Amino acid sequence: MKHEILNENCKILWIEDFDYTNKKYTQVSGYVFNDKNELLIVKNNDIWTIPGGHIRKRRNST
Repeated sequence: MKHEILNENCKILWIEDFDYTNKKYTQVSGYVFNDKNELLIVKNNDIWTIPGGHIRKRRNST
């Protein structure tokens, strides 16, 4: 496993060969960094958090 150091207060663990096939997921998140390695956070009511949400079911287009 490899850590990427973003700054003195933040590092990320990348899992290269993570197998997510045939698994159920109920939530997704997006980690968005700018060119200064600042992480995007959003305020949801009174809570600061990473952007994300629940996975929506696909609608049949026919």
